Amino acid sequence: MLIEIRRCFIENNSEYGSPRIWREFKANDVVCSKNRIARLMRLDGLVAIHRKKFKATTDSKHNLPVWPNILNRNFIVPAPDRAYVSDITYLWTKEGWLYLAATIDLYSRA
Repeated sequence: MLIEIRRCFIENNSEYGSPRIWREFKANDVVCSKNRIARLMRLDGLVAIHRKKFKATTDSKHNLPVWPNILNRNFIVPAPDRAYVSDITYLWTKEGWLYLAATIDLYSRA
């Protein structure tokens, strides 16, 4: 029985846990309980890999107005207080997500 569980586990790229393997067995008329499969997998150290699905965080296909690109990648400014640039990022901390925003003057870089 363990050989069949390993085969099913490996054929499915280590993504199947005991419920999916049990469904595979049931579809192939192999009589075995879900609990037995879970116990055998635990004893053999077979743990399913959980892969997160891709989630898009930016929607660039919208009809909202977009601010014009005034600098056109010319980051050399002749005087202070003429152009500012900013960026935002987020960091995972023990307390949750922390958002960090920074703004600098292109002339003085301060």
